[in-house]
Amino acid sequence: MCVLWKKDQESYDHNRFIDYFLMSLIVLIVSAVIFRQRMLFVAIGFMVTYLILYYLYEKTLTRKIKLKDRPTSIRLFPEEKMKLSFEIENQSLFPIFNGKLTLQIASPVQAYTYISGEEEYWKEPVHIYGSIPPRSQIRIKLPLLAKKRGVAKVNHIQYSLPHLFNYRLMTLRYGKRHETEIIVYPELLPVSGIQILNQMTPGMSRYQTSPFEDIQEPVTIRDYQQRDPFHRINWKASAKSLTLQTNVYERVINRSFLFLVNVESPPNHYVDIEHVLSYTAYLSEYATKQNIPYEIYLNAFKVGEIPFIHLPMSEGKVHFRNTLEMLARLKRMPVTYSFEQMVQHVLRYNQSFHTVVIIGLVSEETRTDLSRIGIRVFHIHEADDGAYLKPLVTSEVVKHA
Repeated sequence: MCVLWKKDQESYDHNRFIDYFLMSLIVLIVSAVIFRQRMLFVAIGFMVTYLILYYLYEKTLTRKIKLKDRPTSIRLFPEEKMKLSFEIENQSLFPIFNGKLTLQIASPVQAYTYISGEEEYWKEPVHIYGSIPPRSQIRIKLPLLAKKRGVAKVNHIQYSLPHLFNYRLMTLRYGKRHETEIIVYPELLPVSGIQILNQMTPGMSRYQTSPFEDIQEPVTIRDYQQRDPFHRINWKASAKSLTLQTNVYERVINRSFLFLVNVESPPNHYVDIEHVLSYTAYLSEYATKQNIPYEIYLNAFKVGEIPFIHLPMSEGKVHFRNTLEMLARLKRMPVTYSFEQMVQHVLRYNQSFHTVVIIGLVSEETRTDLSRIGIRVFHIHEADDGAYLKPLVTSEVVKHA
């Protein structure tokens, strides 16, 4: 999509130049009429031609310079690199010499070849130079490095170029928000002891080697064997075949996770929200690799019937990508909803059978509520040597992840 540019307000020096030029032209016209000198008429002709070209250049330039801007989302993990392309087209009959594209990019990414400073690099504008011949275009590639979680957009775009007829610097400002966004996913911080989630418990997911069976769902029958329990005999099938037949049931386990994420940081506890989100991303990746469905409740406030973030139960790579994008778009200091109230909502309306993992602070009230529902609940703890997963114990004091 091509967007027009807006020219900065003319400077006082520019207006004074035009005034002096018009006054000079009027004086020459009067002198030519009085003295009837041929050279004066020639000079007037050059000045009128110059003035026409000047105004034609002024009026057409903002409409003839195009920035091709297509809505694009670029997804990166921290420390990944990419090149962001800008296509600028000069559709006019006038060349552009030594034009300068200036822009700023938000803190999740850094233009590392143009800005080397590590501190507050996002505050520094990026300057890229290039000339554009008439009726042609150039493509500018800006190398970027993903620095931290978040969504980055290109802001404050302007294009400066020397005026072709008065040689003063003219600045054109981009008249619309740039459509490209760069989504930087949270870092995948590992969690030790995650294998404990593989312990089998009864559930609804089919699993061939599970020791648990769904007695409500027989899948086939076979001949009776001496080790088969008596209650498994299918009497109807046995009567038809005149031999004892045994029901074979679907083997199932609990193959779903429920992640309860607390991004609240109360005054008396410091919680590194970035770590909380990174652990959530790591657990989501683990579930995806194991083909285990999961859902997420996160207590960042949002407007709607449900006042917190909920990612419904699903599985697979698309679900994992949606998880990463949801975590990336969360503000660095989000307005939070009560974690205790969110958990109460989950216990009231979510009747599915899950393995629950809590990421973030957990109060004794929440521990007690979760201990009553009879399912496995785990909590991520942080130590000096990293994070680890352990069963939630109601007698523990409040800790943070």
